[in-house]
Amino acid sequence: MNKWLPVTAVVVLSLAMILGVACGGGGGEEEEGVKEVKLGIGLPLSGIYGSIVGIPAKQGMELANEYIGEFTVDGQTYKWNLIFEDSSYSSAGGVASANKLIYEDGVKIMSQVYGDPALAAQTICEDSGVILFTTAIPLDALGPDKPHTFLGITPPQLSAATFMKYVSETYPEVETASAIADDTVTGHMLTGAIAEAAEHYGIEWLATEYYPPETVEYYPIATKMVNKNPDLCYTDPGNLEALRDMGWEGISCWSLWVSSFGESYGSDDVQGHLSYYPEPYGEELPELVKEMAAEYQRRHGVELSLLPFYYVLQFIT
Repeated sequence: MNKWLPVTAVVVLSLAMILGVACGGGGGEEEEGVKEVKLGIGLPLSGIYGSIVGIPAKQGMELANEYIGEFTVDGQTYKWNLIFEDSSYSSAGGVASANKLIYEDGVKIMSQVYGDPALAAQTICEDSGVILFTTAIPLDALGPDKPHTFLGITPPQLSAATFMKYVSETYPEVETASAIADDTVTGHMLTGAIAEAAEHYGIEWLATEYYPPETVEYYPIATKMVNKNPDLCYTDPGNLEALRDMGWEGISCWSLWVSSFGESYGSDDVQGHLSYYPEPYGEELPELVKEMAAEYQRRHGVELSLLPFYYVLQFIT
């Protein structure tokens, strides 16, 4: 199962200087001649974000790791040893998971999912000389003064720009836009990107309404948005029932999609909903992606949706 070996070798070559200190210990016995490289991964494994983000991401990375298998750099054979910690989708969780991974597990390479935990872990990683791959932090948190921090995925500005270009060409009736998002680093970054892209393509940005991540009652914030009546609204599909109940008839969009959204939120409410991040669906997918999707569904009883697919891509590239 080494179909991604060339990609893996390139990645690990760039980390070759730290492989020696990143190997061994804390991960069980090593096979003869094969060294383990510890990769610490902080991600939400509890609560709503654990169920919709963290657990699918963990399962996706575990599957990708099996496909990567063993790899050789400069004559030495290695394999990844994945060590997961619950970051709770919070700054405090980022600090706790980073400290545990560095000082107890001894990792020299870390990934932190979502902006709040990643920014909280960044100072710890930089001070400790630990390489940090992040999935969602502002671009101004990167630079030569943060030599150990890397963005592990495509920044949202690119996807937002592509999407708003599509909207401006396909839906010329869209003249105004707004957003409803969780009040987190990631939420602000995503909505900031799409607001900037909308205005670039001549679509007036009316407002962004934020809610605490633990919110379960969306009618109050939906009321604010309906009063603005945007033609396009960036929103978690969970808000759509409230928006539609109050008569909003605009176009909804969000970065993520899972087929179960239609079952959970009602097919009538999600009809016409747009998603603009890469999705693992369709006949034009590479054969390897189709193979992995079938294996993922066989193991877990659910489809390979965007979230596990996205973190598969992060892990192998």
